[in-house]
Amino acid sequence: MSAEELMLIVSKARKVQELQRARARVKQLERELRGEPVKTEEPPYIPSFLQSSHSTGESRGSVPRANREA
Repeated sequence: MSAEELMLIVSKARKVQELQRARARVKQLERELRGEPVKTEEPPYIPSFLQSSHSTGESRGSVPRANREA
C-alpha cells in the first residue's frame, strides 16, 4: 500500500468520524428543541493503552513511589 493510498484512507476515516459527531450533535439539538432532557456529552474515546499512563499520574520514565523516598 502506497503512502498516497494510506493518506486517502486516513482522511476518509476522519471525515466519517466528523460526520458521526455532527449527526450526534444534530440529534442532541433536536431533542433539546422537543424539550426532552439533555444528555451530557460523553468524553472522547481514549484507548486503554493511552489511559494507563495518564490515569495514575505517573510518566513512563518515573521511579515508583517506594523507591523515591529511599
